[in-house]
Amino acid sequence: MKQQEGPPIGETEDWRSRHPLLKAAHEEAGFIAFHTIKLEDQNIEQAIRENKSIEIDVNILGPKIGNYPPNLLVNAHHPWYYLGGVDRGKIPDYQNIPTPDEVLAQVEGKNVFVKFDLKTPGAIPWLLANANRIAPHLRMVHCVLAELQYSYREEEGHTVTEYVSLKDVKKVREALADIPFQVSCRGVSLTDITTRNGDYFPVVDRLCQPIKGNAEVINFHLMDEQKLPPEIIRYTWQTHRLMTEVNIDESETAPPETPFLGRTDYLASASKSLPD
Repeated sequence: MKQQEGPPIGETEDWRSRHPLLKAAHEEAGFIAFHTIKLEDQNIEQAIRENKSIEIDVNILGPKIGNYPPNLLVNAHHPWYYLGGVDRGKIPDYQNIPTPDEVLAQVEGKNVFVKFDLKTPGAIPWLLANANRIAPHLRMVHCVLAELQYSYREEEGHTVTEYVSLKDVKKVREALADIPFQVSCRGVSLTDITTRNGDYFPVVDRLCQPIKGNAEVINFHLMDEQKLPPEIIRYTWQTHRLMTEVNIDESETAPPETPFLGRTDYLASASKSLPD
């Protein structure tokens, strides 16, 4: 797929002190980002108006997975994803969904925080060509990390197309001035994550060790939508200096003086990108 090179961003050393996620880590506080399965124009308009955040799914479809043209860039999940859950069988018409390019054009130059959600490693060239359209202090990346696949217990067919390797994460960080990353696990149960060995949580240690220095946030993504215990959130930060994702809408909470990345489906609950 032909890529358009994004304009260079003048990056100064102080962007890290202005980055809301990194600032939250420094201040041992939380930053809550907006998340939705279907990003609507009204969400984007509200995020611009209120200096909030959006998440852009970056995915590439093609004839190998269905009746799609080669290298179809979409702001959506894999079509098989929509065969499960409450929207079972309702695969969206990708031709009527704004593309990542179209969404980016709306927030470019605005005080809107953007999480680029890589849905396939094939979307990395697009990310490298376009991420600099967003200021360094207003961007981050999320992916499901291949090295954090703990078991096959959560695989659903489409999920095997999503894994991004740690090698590719390092490539992106090197190209984009150490852009902050959130990496997600798959196949981890509540029992796995809370099993102790004395004062240690071996599964937490096993998952955190390879990503230290390569990510700022880990999402344990517990199976069966189990809540992450506060003691695990605290342990992950104190032992590995990694923030965890906390689902605000499901009443997950981080312990005091423990930074976190919050997730909410409601823009009203999301943090501002920068204070007024």
